[in-house]
Amino acid sequence: MDKPFIRTAQDLRKLPNYLESVDPQAQPLSKILVGYFLETEHLCGLKSCHQPHKEGFLVELENGKLTNVGWKCGERFGDRFALERTKYAERELRPKAIRTIQDAMAKIRAMKEELATLASDADRLSQCKQGMRNQLPKLYKELDRRAHSGNAQVVEQVERTKQEIDNLYEMNPGAGRERFRYREEARGILPGLHVISDNIRENVIVQLTGKAETLLTADIGPLSTDKLLDWERWALRFDSMVERAHATVKGGTQLFSPESFRLMSYLTTVHTERSALSKLTSEALLKDVAAPKDAGKPTAEPLKLSKKQQDIQKRLEATLRNAKRLGY
Repeated sequence: MDKPFIRTAQDLRKLPNYLESVDPQAQPLSKILVGYFLETEHLCGLKSCHQPHKEGFLVELENGKLTNVGWKCGERFGDRFALERTKYAERELRPKAIRTIQDAMAKIRAMKEELATLASDADRLSQCKQGMRNQLPKLYKELDRRAHSGNAQVVEQVERTKQEIDNLYEMNPGAGRERFRYREEARGILPGLHVISDNIRENVIVQLTGKAETLLTADIGPLSTDKLLDWERWALRFDSMVERAHATVKGGTQLFSPESFRLMSYLTTVHTERSALSKLTSEALLKDVAAPKDAGKPTAEPLKLSKKQQDIQKRLEATLRNAKRLGY
């Protein structure tokens, strides 16, 4: 049969010969037809499971009927499922991954100059962060706290006049006068504060530009299917990583600027730090840090995967192990 397009539970239900509940022992597996990723969760078709999931397979049984199973629960069909899952990965997933990676490689070649600039700018910002951490440790700690809490608003504590305090006290006689001594006045919003909590070197130089350079020099043909799927996932994130890198560079340039240094002076209680901020420049921060020898070079460390991606990789590795055990 032709490969059906499956995005919803209704797409499954309308298939001819589709069964919502089957016994994997009484109705053995014939083959995997197609993988799917549903918009909303749907129950597994095995009556011994029926766990809701989004990602799984449409499978054909030996009697010609169809049902759906998840990546893991399909193992209730026994060794046949592991064998068919490996065959499916080689037949469907591997060619698709190679096409996606090749498209990404072409895109990277066309963006080499842009990526090199991003790596250089990211390295500069990373050094600015280190310089600020070294020169203004109390302020940097406060910026880091604010970055993690998302609080970029800067206010100043301004002492009220005696008349202002008297007026407030008359309206609130039950409160102590000390309560009305200060008021807060907004001074501005710190732009690009997220740069403080971001790992710029990891996100831009390691995971983006370094991986891009590594991929361009790689021979992807001999790579195992699970390695190709790793690179495919990276390739699918490439555009969003580039977009995020540009946002990081823009935010960092705004953060390490005279106007932002002026706003930062309201955040530190250390006199020497406040005095230093009045004449601070990004160049002064850079002078405080020795440039790393290997900045911008591709890294040999493995791709960092999300929990979901790690689960998928583990399933694929288990599939390959089962296939070898079966002599496939």
